[in-house]
Amino acid sequence: MTPDRAIAPQVSCIQDAFERVVTARVSQPAVVCGEDQWSYEQLNAESNRIAHALIALGIEYEEPVAISLPRSCEY
Repeated sequence: MTPDRAIAPQVSCIQDAFERVVTARVSQPAVVCGEDQWSYEQLNAESNRIAHALIALGIEYEEPVAISLPRSCEY
């Protein structure tokens, strides 16, 4: 995903840029997998769910993490 510079001008981290895009495009499609699709709002909710799960596992802020998921809207 490449955020529009008008929506996400100079930001300090990718999370800030993504949150600005989500705010500007809440219900627009962000992910399309065949006939399934997620809006930016749904994608943001899922990314927040994953972030909170990592925090619960003891991962700290700015600690690198590798995540491998299949290409799918299902999980």
